[in-house]
Amino acid sequence: MNALLPAGLGPAQLTALVFELATQLHAERAHRLALELALEQAQILSPAATAAASRLPEAQARSRYAADVAIRKLLRVATTAAPVQFFEE
Repeated sequence: MNALLPAGLGPAQLTALVFELATQLHAERAHRLALELALEQAQILSPAATAAASRLPEAQARSRYAADVAIRKLLRVATTAAPVQFFEE
């Protein structure tokens, strides 16, 4: 990940970035778990089917792309001259 961090990223900006990533991770995990539970309760997907789908190359590629986009957005905000603040999209 060091290759992604621009030079001059200060401790306050890096700390804000870490907390923002943690917040986004928690929110996305909660959303995913709620969706999985709804699909299982509706008997649309079983836990095994969900696990199998997560191993598909298409699912892994989509996950990597989404993570890359999110990190690039955060880095763009973290490296601006504006004061460090938490934000939501």
